Amino acid sequence: MSKKSKSQHNIGAVIAPSLLEKIIPAPGEGTSEEVQENGCYDLRFWGETASGKTLTIKVTGDRGPGYGSTAQILAQAGLCLANQTEKLGGFRTPSSIFGDRLINRLTQFSGLTFDIIQVNDGSEMKLLRVSSR
Repeated sequence: MSKKSKSQHNIGAVIAPSLLEKIIPAPGEGTSEEVQENGCYDLRFWGETASGKTLTIKVTGDRGPGYGSTAQILAQAGLCLANQTEKLGGFRTPSSIFGDRLINRLTQFSGLTFDIIQVNDGSEMKLLRVSSR
């Protein structure tokens, strides 16, 4: 046990739930099942490679991002980990652990798409439509 007194631990136990009650919806107050099932999203990500190329990536999902799609993404990530044959340690990014396996599972089973829509290699801008579906 840390060097905090019992009263300090009790104060934290009282304050934390009261703060959470203001932030987190109560049971039954969250997103409706209809919104989860019928929601969708369309995102753009911009990145730069080590060689200086810039990319624009489009990611879409066919369910609400808060619940519907998140649950599917977590399930597919869990299946990728369960099927991992290589022993991994330390702190790693999802990309370094899963590579293309997670993207392939997400597009095949979870209604997500990943498209490279623009590449700039420093000399010219190229518009692409490379779909993962």
